[in-house]
Amino acid sequence: MQKIQVIGHAGDDAKAYTTQTGKTVVNVNIAVNEKRGDNEYTTWFKVTAWGTFGEKVLAKVNKGDQIYVEGRPSAQGLVDDNGEVHVRE
Repeated sequence: MQKIQVIGHAGDDAKAYTTQTGKTVVNVNIAVNEKRGDNEYTTWFKVTAWGTFGEKVLAKVNKGDQIYVEGRPSAQGLVDDNGEVHVRE
């Protein structure tokens, strides 16, 4: 079993769309800032909520809000303009 817990700030307002089958999907990007020595790093997490829970997220989460998220992680690489996938190691 995999589980992740994230506490950070919403980088933008939650955004919703509807799938072809009529399901509501809500996405929000969360920034987690960490300080290591004199350097500060930001790690971004894309969070997805489905159905009625997603609708609650949409109604409550706004840019800058501090939020706690717990769920199953999934990893994706970054696709650049040339279609190449990059994964941070």
